[in-house]
Amino acid sequence: MPDVDAIPNELLTMPAYTVSEAAKLAGTTAPTVRRWFWGNEITPVFGERTSRTEPPTDISFLMLAEVVVAVKFRRSGVKLDTIRRAHQFARKHFAVEHPFAFKEFEVLGGHVMYEFSLASGEPPLYRAVDTEGMQAALPMEVLRRIRQFNFVPASAFAARWFPLGRDVPIVVDPRFAAGRPSVEGRGIRAETVLRRFFQGGESIEALSEDFELDPYVIEDIIRNMQTLAA
Repeated sequence: MPDVDAIPNELLTMPAYTVSEAAKLAGTTAPTVRRWFWGNEITPVFGERTSRTEPPTDISFLMLAEVVVAVKFRRSGVKLDTIRRAHQFARKHFAVEHPFAFKEFEVLGGHVMYEFSLASGEPPLYRAVDTEGMQAALPMEVLRRIRQFNFVPASAFAARWFPLGRDVPIVVDPRFAAGRPSVEGRGIRAETVLRRFFQGGESIEALSEDFELDPYVIEDIIRNMQTLAA
């Protein structure tokens, strides 16, 4: 497995994905991603309202990681304004720009969200993990999503993401395949497999033989085409 220590911070923060690509990978819509970062009719979820007349069009890997986590909070029924305020609270607590993509959020996120609820009066964004309710953890769906990331030890920021789970060797790694979903360690883009299957009419067996991949990997790519075609 490629060493995540070898991923420079510049690669994680440089523009890499269009808004539409980031939205598809995160399982949401392009207008949602655009509003969450640059506002328009709402206050941005991440950061402050921009003064630009035209918002940027590209998303970095760390920005994508934050959207991925925020989508899970949103799907858990958390209000958007609550997510916004929780993100601001976590930014100040950890003193980092991208707290949802920070390793310590996985470890201490439940405690930080507990402190946020006490300070803001907002509904809990955590779950009690003991009978006395003295220990807090992030909601399980959010925690499962965060655990799909590999983190750079030196900076503790997310550096690779396994969007289908760690048991499926499909990775979003900014070093390979231009950061698009690809087969781990091979750099074969999922989009290439999908194009040859759907447009080229090649069979799973033929693709498996040509790419030297287990058939189940091809099947997983096809099964998750809506996400992996980004």
